[in-house]
Amino acid sequence: MCDTWRTGRVFLAGDAAHLMPPWAGAGMQSGMRDAHNLGWKLVRVLKGELPDSWLDTYEAERRPNTAFYTGLAVQLGRVIKQELSEEEQAAMNAVPQDTVTPYEPPLTAPPVLAGGWIRGPLGDASIVGRMVPQPVAGDTTGRMARLDDLLGDGFVLLGDDVDPATLLTAQEKAGWDALGARYLAVRPKTAYTQGPDELVDLDEVLLPWLRRYGVRAVAVRPDKFVAAADVSGLAVPA
Repeated sequence: MCDTWRTGRVFLAGDAAHLMPPWAGAGMQSGMRDAHNLGWKLVRVLKGELPDSWLDTYEAERRPNTAFYTGLAVQLGRVIKQELSEEEQAAMNAVPQDTVTPYEPPLTAPPVLAGGWIRGPLGDASIVGRMVPQPVAGDTTGRMARLDDLLGDGFVLLGDDVDPATLLTAQEKAGWDALGARYLAVRPKTAYTQGPDELVDLDEVLLPWLRRYGVRAVAVRPDKFVAAADVSGLAVPA
């Protein structure tokens, strides 16, 4: 892995920034995640919508995830080559107990941010830094689609059966307004929409997900990672 992934106007991504062992098939997906992370930020910086300093979050956000998958690939290679002891294999297969977040095998689990442009605590019991699920939801026009398609590619605040804008101070709302954020109330399947800026959780996935972490509202980045939640403050991350 390179010492730095940015020097001035030059950025490294994919194999140019980090070589990936072949055992987990994680090289291409890591490169695609690099490009996506850097891409949505570059667009906004070049348009003058965000400061250049945002580009420094690229490596801070991607390096830990890439290091994780590199280590995973190395260990998987040791499994394939039968180099692991029984104790090491048992440790690899151990499922964490008493966690808030349901266990998913590392190879298929969504990536999680360990730093960067986020606000609030990280870890098993926190929603900050996690990717929003992809259930089918409905809007006020009757359109039914995956959540990503309904949210678009901008900043969005989602509220659990509440308009998230009502949970913000004037200063907090001004910060999100400056980023062009939308404010959407997510209604349960058994309710009805009350205005144009609402969604219905048709698959009954999104609202249980928010409640698992004890939050009423989250701020979602264009790449669908949670940047902040009401329990730890909804102000725009510094």
